[in-house]
Amino acid sequence: MTATPKVLVGGYTCIFVYHNRPPESIIPHRVNRLETQAGTYIKEFVHGDFGRTRPSLAELLGVDHGEVDILELDVENVDMVWPPVLENPVKFR
Repeated sequence: MTATPKVLVGGYTCIFVYHNRPPESIIPHRVNRLETQAGTYIKEFVHGDFGRTRPSLAELLGVDHGEVDILELDVENVDMVWPPVLENPVKFR
């Protein structure tokens, strides 16, 4: 994916699926960088959560459910002003 389109993602409550077995063979992989808002379910966006999150990366790549997964997920940055600036700070005597 060379373009960086803005996409509105909608979804329902997540269904978590755990895979406890190693891959049977080396599979092709890619690195994607996403800039999201707080509360975005990244894993569900990637595989689509059984069609409950649309669009998904799997859908955008044109692959079937189960053909895309996350091997590693790193948070590189959190864009947040800290400490927050108060408009009317409380003053104590």
